[in-house]
Amino acid sequence: MGRLGHIYLVMYQYLSSHTQEAEIEHLKPNMESCLKTLLKLIVDVETPPYISAALLKILKRVNSESILMNLVPLGLRVLSISQQMDRELDVNHSIILRNVLGKLEQTTSDCLKHDKCWELVESALKDSHTVVWADNGTPTCPAIVTLTQLSQVPLEHLPSKLQQKLVTLLIEISTDTDLADVLSACRHFMKKIFLDASIVVEELTKMRDVQGNEITPTGRSKRLRRSVNLAPSLSLLQSPTWKRGVTLLEFVQNKKKLNSVHLMLPVLFDILKKSLEFETQAPVEYTKQLVLSSILNCCQKLSPEGEPIDSDLFVPERTFNVELIVHCIRATQNPQTHHHALLVLAHLAGMIPEQVLHNMMSIFTFMGYSVLRHDDAFSFQVISKIMETIIPVLIKASQSDKISSVGDHELTCTIARVLSVFTVALLDIPEHRRLPLFYKLLSTVDPDRSLWLLLCLVVESHVSCWAEGDLPKGHSKDETPKRLEFCLSLATMFPVDTVMRSCISLMDRYYWLNLYWRQLSSLFCSKLEEGTLLPVVRQTSWEAQQMKKNSHPVSEVLFNIEKHTAKQLRHFKYTLTSFLSSLLSLPALVNQIAALSDVDTHLMEPLYISMIELMLKFISRVSREVGRNANQPSAKYWKIMLNQSCDILDKVNCLLPGDMVIPVVRRLLDNKLSTVRRKTMELLNNHLQHQADLSSKCDPESYFNLLPPLMAVVGSIGAGDKGQEGELELNQQTALLSLKLMARFLGLEHPSRFQECVDVMAKMLKNNVPQGNVLASMVLCIADMTTSLKANIIVSIPLIMPALINILRKHQTLESPSLMMLSIITAVHKIVENLTKFLSPYIHNVLWEICTLSAKWVNDTDPKIAPIIHKLQLTREKISTSLSPRVLVPAVSTCFTQLLRNGQHAAIGPLLHILSDSFTAMSPEERVHHQPYLITFFLEALQFRTDSSEGLEAVAIVEGHIVDALVALVLKLSESSFRPLYFKLFHWATSSESHKDRTITFYRLSSSIAEHLKGLFVLFAGHFLKNAAGLLDANNLAKTDTLYFGSGKLAKTKANLLLQQILKTLHRVFMYDRQKFINKERFDVLMQPIVDQLANALVMLSLTVEDREIQVRISLENTLGGVEGLQSRASSFVQPCIAEFAVAIADDALWKDLNYQILLKTSHNMPEATHGIHPTLAAVESVLIASMWRGLAGQQLGSPSKKSHRELVDSPILEYFFVNHKRSAEPSVGLKDGGRMRSPTEWWGERINDEKGGVRASAQQGKSPRRRRREACTDKGRQTVVRLAALQTLCEVAHKLGEDFLPFLPETVPFLAERLEDEEEEVEKEAKRVVQELEEVLGESLQKYF
Repeated sequence: MGRLGHIYLVMYQYLSSHTQEAEIEHLKPNMESCLKTLLKLIVDVETPPYISAALLKILKRVNSESILMNLVPLGLRVLSISQQMDRELDVNHSIILRNVLGKLEQTTSDCLKHDKCWELVESALKDSHTVVWADNGTPTCPAIVTLTQLSQVPLEHLPSKLQQKLVTLLIEISTDTDLADVLSACRHFMKKIFLDASIVVEELTKMRDVQGNEITPTGRSKRLRRSVNLAPSLSLLQSPTWKRGVTLLEFVQNKKKLNSVHLMLPVLFDILKKSLEFETQAPVEYTKQLVLSSILNCCQKLSPEGEPIDSDLFVPERTFNVELIVHCIRATQNPQTHHHALLVLAHLAGMIPEQVLHNMMSIFTFMGYSVLRHDDAFSFQVISKIMETIIPVLIKASQSDKISSVGDHELTCTIARVLSVFTVALLDIPEHRRLPLFYKLLSTVDPDRSLWLLLCLVVESHVSCWAEGDLPKGHSKDETPKRLEFCLSLATMFPVDTVMRSCISLMDRYYWLNLYWRQLSSLFCSKLEEGTLLPVVRQTSWEAQQMKKNSHPVSEVLFNIEKHTAKQLRHFKYTLTSFLSSLLSLPALVNQIAALSDVDTHLMEPLYISMIELMLKFISRVSREVGRNANQPSAKYWKIMLNQSCDILDKVNCLLPGDMVIPVVRRLLDNKLSTVRRKTMELLNNHLQHQADLSSKCDPESYFNLLPPLMAVVGSIGAGDKGQEGELELNQQTALLSLKLMARFLGLEHPSRFQECVDVMAKMLKNNVPQGNVLASMVLCIADMTTSLKANIIVSIPLIMPALINILRKHQTLESPSLMMLSIITAVHKIVENLTKFLSPYIHNVLWEICTLSAKWVNDTDPKIAPIIHKLQLTREKISTSLSPRVLVPAVSTCFTQLLRNGQHAAIGPLLHILSDSFTAMSPEERVHHQPYLITFFLEALQFRTDSSEGLEAVAIVEGHIVDALVALVLKLSESSFRPLYFKLFHWATSSESHKDRTITFYRLSSSIAEHLKGLFVLFAGHFLKNAAGLLDANNLAKTDTLYFGSGKLAKTKANLLLQQILKTLHRVFMYDRQKFINKERFDVLMQPIVDQLANALVMLSLTVEDREIQVRISLENTLGGVEGLQSRASSFVQPCIAEFAVAIADDALWKDLNYQILLKTSHNMPEATHGIHPTLAAVESVLIASMWRGLAGQQLGSPSKKSHRELVDSPILEYFFVNHKRSAEPSVGLKDGGRMRSPTEWWGERINDEKGGVRASAQQGKSPRRRRREACTDKGRQTVVRLAALQTLCEVAHKLGEDFLPFLPETVPFLAERLEDEEEEVEKEAKRVVQELEEVLGESLQKYF
């Protein structure tokens, strides 16, 4: 390649006519001759192709017009040869053709003027099927080679006819070719060259004028076409002229190098018009898109920035047929055509605004029904472009003289119509594009002017869609609120002042609608039907036509009354007020207002004032409608509207700056309408409730100016018209709330201003002026003022407290809780909380009322009662902790006495709870000082059981409260103070035989004290042990003929109660004993009385046998409480007491005695009847069985035996038995049925059972069968319970002692073995369980012993 390049350079230097070098200047004649010779050789027919190809290669750089013209014949000859070579040139001919065509350059462009050269170019362009081989070996064709070479020729230098011929030829080639490479080369060539629009116009004109089938119309067809505008035939689309026109449109739609584009616009619009004339639009959609793209390209060249064009220099505005583009939009469903047309309109809006404005509604209507529903970025971009171009033009047009017919009001209507298009399609717009789209729309139009229009239109759309059968297809009524939710979100995207202006405009529209409807109703003096449209009436009335002329400027667009029913109008007004209420309370809006600077807040002041004035004016009118329609079906509607309007006013008040509220409120309090005055006071209350520190933010005098009108409202209590009681009560309650709130913020610093108010209200309470809810509000107001004024209100206490106590006393009889009761109790709590130390003269009555109410309302699960209970509790706590003991203790004592005297026992609990809580707040000095008085009080109170005639259950409840209070005092005493007190209580309980009930109270108190003092109480327990043991025996029927409390059912109940309290006390003493309190002496005192409670009581029987006295103890169950009472007492009191007693002993010898006594109870065998049976039988049975098995078990376990069972059989006891109770033919102890040896127990059991059977038979004589069966079942149950209780006690003791119980196993096993064969299945099961428990405790199996 290096050598070839050198040859090219040498040939160029010597043979080119453009060389100017001096060294070879003298050789030019010879070089020209040489060049001619070479050219002659190259074009010679006889020259072999390879030589011609080689020569052309070395002459590649040498070029001129003469050279090209000499080579043209060669090129034509090669093209003709291609037909003979089957359309495929060899390499040499390919080189020849490429080099000949390569001579077409800028320097040789004039050669195209010659026919031969043009013939070569034309033939090459038309030849797209001959294969030409490139240098790199890839195949191509002459057309592509020619197009590539022609792209270097500047066509603008050629004559226009030649340019026209070339463009036409290229269009024809591009249309006819089926080769993509050729088509691509043509497009590349057309894109690269500079082209004048006049050339394009000539070709497009042919397309415009082409007729179907290109048949020349006859005379008749011409006449017919003139008379009837026939639609073009679809066959026209297949004509060559139409196809070439489409190809040209493809070339120029995006062409940049295009001059004089204004010449193309008329013909382009004509082609578009012709395309729209086809009956079927689908086949011409692509053509329309090309035409629209070409128009847009021309417009962008005429006005790149979309500015208005100068018609004198370019093209008149009439050339731009905007209606045709709009028609193009409406006549097709193709989205691509829509997009192209909208882009053209968006650009034309800046160039020719007037035409676009005239067709604006058609444009936006199309957007609303088509493009807005497309969820793609391109559609959104098109919509944004249209809004950015068309709408600003609309705004500018109203401010200029270009469109003189459009005034400000008409412009507003036009904007409203545009917004209505978007509103209709709101729910169909993709949700994620709604806010950006509408924000863009409103920002473009001017939010201050358009936001309220959009909101009003959306509300109207909501009302229309809510009507029956008026919903858009595919949507339900549940979807319509989404419109209002969208509006709320949209409004918060704009500045606060814009939102407030919109609210004012909406309310102005609302006010006008209300006024207009009222005038219309007055005009016709008739009631309009719910579904009646108004035009039927209005069109016949001249007055109505005059009203229409004076109506709101947008009345035809925004909720036209003529097109809606009365029901829809009411719904519209209701929805509008509801929406405004929601908007003004929106957190996002409130946060925006809170974030405003002081300057911005000051700028908002006129808007606030305008809104408030408008709302008050509207409220006044709606109030009149409420009065006018009081007895009409629409009364409820107007009341709702009034409430809605007042709610809007409340929301505006919440947004007001603090220094603007009071002057407005003061002015409104003088309004004649009570409703307006109440809403004004509510505005004031809302303002006061949201102020953290009122005194530092405003002038107090401005607030004090409100006191006279507020007190005037309060002074009207009791003097109002009965027909307006409800309205007056609301006003009075609101005024009291206002006074309370003002006092809360200003009362402490300015007490004198509110002192008179308190005195006036206290006198009204004293005279029973207020009633019902007003009374509750007044009481709360006074109570709250005591909180605010504090000590400054002391002078008014003599007026307040008697009235308040009197009110409490009157409401004691209420059977169900009420707001009134809660208010009164709340007021008492506040007064007590703030003025406790100044209530000494009234504390006794306060205690009485509070405690009585506390006893009455105790069901805290009821949500209505729970607040009352809570307030009462807080009041009691405040009294107990804040009141001085010197005042509280006498008051409690006096109240206690009066409660007892009046039988109000339920109130004693709350009263003593107050006293017990006060011990916590007492200082040690105060406690010491008041201790004597308190002891005296409690001794008198503890006497309640003895002196009361109430039932034991009621006595127990009251006594429980007294004990709890005394224990609370004991817990605050030192040991030195408690010891004499406790001894005094013991002496008080045991010193008088006539007041035995005191022992129950004493041991109940001792039990509670032991529970709280725990181990400390053991120090004082030794004082009452003997008394306790004696009382246990005194209430054991086995040890005494009469109980401690005498005979009878009541005595047994008291005895049972006393036993429980003693056992509970002893149990707690034993449980908390850590000082080895139980020694041998105390063990001997307590052990037997406690264990005997398992089978309470004992009967002594003396038997004399062989000069020896044997005492046999026969166990009888405790009859106190029957079987159930015995079982309950054993499991709840006796068993725990014995178990803890065993732990407290801590002595093996004492444990052994205790265990043995418990084991004796496991062998308890009661007689089956309690009357007429000799007790010796059971005694002998129990003693002998236990003794025999103890001896046998001792031998088996390796312990010394006391007696063998044979010695026991021959004992004097048995001899006594046989002497006195002879039996005939007694069997021996030996064999039993089956040959098995009978044990002594079995043998003696048979004897005893026989004896018992005989005695039983004699005892049952004279009794009815039913009574005998009942007594038999009862006795059997009692025997079982005693044995079960003993077994359970044994198990409890074993658990407490653990491994220390192992030494007592030898004497325990025989008794368990006997119980394992008990005749009662329940006892047998319990024995098995006890054995298992003992195995777990001791860690070894006991089965080998059984």
